[in-house]
Amino acid sequence: MTARQRFNLALSDVVELIRAHEALTGGGRGAPAEREGQAISRAAIVILVACMEIFIEETFKESAIIYYETGNGDDLRFLFSGTADRLNHPSIEKVDLLFYNIGLMAAMSEIRWKKTSNTDFKRRYRALLDLRGRVAHGRRPSVRLQVVRHGLAFVKQFADCLQRTLDAHTS
Repeated sequence: MTARQRFNLALSDVVELIRAHEALTGGGRGAPAEREGQAISRAAIVILVACMEIFIEETFKESAIIYYETGNGDDLRFLFSGTADRLNHPSIEKVDLLFYNIGLMAAMSEIRWKKTSNTDFKRRYRALLDLRGRVAHGRRPSVRLQVVRHGLAFVKQFADCLQRTLDAHTS
């Protein structure tokens, strides 16, 4: 299974949580959705960032295999054990350092898309990681369904841009 296939499969859990939230609250705005769907929304944020981390790790591994085409399995396992397998929290700095191992300088500075500058991307990326951190560490922030929907679209767009950046680098 490719990194993209794993990513899409993992994202299906987020989509399922969005549907569960909509079924519970009707999916609209207002107090019932604010009160009753919070646990589902928080769970979706944690899974969403985990999906992003999976994609980063797996695309790094796929790219490293191409970049180090003469590397044997032991060499690659050694590389992965000290890099992708230890990512844990995909901060911009850690992701840049990860891809530096395959000769790609400042990979996260390449990420942008229509109506989203790199500066805006980084701001939103950090905000999503921060939200996940607050949820994961028990702070129980309020997370609206719309935040989850926007987060899902953002993560998909990020994956597309990162994949294009890596494809250009390894081709």
